[in-house]
Amino acid sequence: GMKIARGALELFESKAFRLPKLQQNVFEFHNDLIVDVRSENEFAEDHIPGAISLPVLHNDEYAHVGTLYKSNPLQARTVGAAIVSRNISNILSTPLFLQKPHTFSPLIYCWRGGMRSRSLALVLSQIGFNVKVLEGGYKSYRQMVRDELENVPNRFKFRVLAGLTGTGKTMLLSRMHLNGFSVLDLEALAEHRGSLLGATRIENIPTSIVDTRNLETTSESLQFRSQPSQKMFESRIFHQLRAVSSQQSPVWLECESSGIGTVRVPAPVLKHFREADILMIRLPLEQRVKKILDDYRMWTEHPEQLISVLAPLTPIHGKRVLDSWFQMIRLGHWEEFVTNLLVNHYDKNYTFSRFQGNVREVSLKDLSDSEIENVFLPIVREMNQ
Repeated sequence: GMKIARGALELFESKAFRLPKLQQNVFEFHNDLIVDVRSENEFAEDHIPGAISLPVLHNDEYAHVGTLYKSNPLQARTVGAAIVSRNISNILSTPLFLQKPHTFSPLIYCWRGGMRSRSLALVLSQIGFNVKVLEGGYKSYRQMVRDELENVPNRFKFRVLAGLTGTGKTMLLSRMHLNGFSVLDLEALAEHRGSLLGATRIENIPTSIVDTRNLETTSESLQFRSQPSQKMFESRIFHQLRAVSSQQSPVWLECESSGIGTVRVPAPVLKHFREADILMIRLPLEQRVKKILDDYRMWTEHPEQLISVLAPLTPIHGKRVLDSWFQMIRLGHWEEFVTNLLVNHYDKNYTFSRFQGNVREVSLKDLSDSEIENVFLPIVREMNQ
């Protein structure tokens, strides 16, 4: 028994004492895994895209240690260390670390690169993994996002797709993306369609993004995804711009107002695209109505909810107009209703005055593949020069 115990002791003692390395920013080295050890609430507000959440202090524990710290810092550190140790023990018992080779190289970060990230990093280093800690933690990452967004006007050329509601701008952007153009789809990143009826329905989001199992969906009521926080939205813009293949070719965006649902387009990005050249799409009204009915079929299945969403427009359009819309909705006269909504609400509010760039127009008969291939994309190619 003693021999076995001594063998185990030698095994542990023989390895040189390893310390985690510091990494200046997220992109400095390749990392096999990015681990965010902050609490669940901090992670939910914003995190480095692709990071996984492994809190060494959970929400309530973090709050408890923080409160204690105000009155007794030493005691708080002791209590905190005990809790962190327990949580690290649980983290190490998961398959995530048990089956990794010694070459495994995770990057670990907390809020400022302090005790929380270093605690897990130190233990993983002792095991023999090639561990790095993000210097300055989430705070330094967030500063980098802000700096990069400030710098957007100097680094990217923008082109803007514009057109009245229902001209298929979002669909055209995704077709452009498939054809190799650089695209920044702000509405997709904001998880909102940018208009009154723009909330994104849960069922329309790929399951890879949201775990639909824990959502109670009923046929009576529409459930919408909550949008990302402002910081998370900015993180997504930052990462999507980083992925743009070449800074020589322009990035195409859809014409947006400053707000998309609950999030705001960052000021430097907004200013830059208001100075960009514009491609204005024209589409016949009946084609726009068809597109809206295709895109927002969820509302035709939930007429009463649609009515409650429209009700706040009463001060703008008056009770008589709203009552006529409600009647069309209840009778299922969808083409007539959508035509009315487009002509009297959306088209009147579509403002173009804040843009300073050159405008080109393209008139499409419809949004068929042949029209996109033969009429739309050739103009995009010209403007992309």
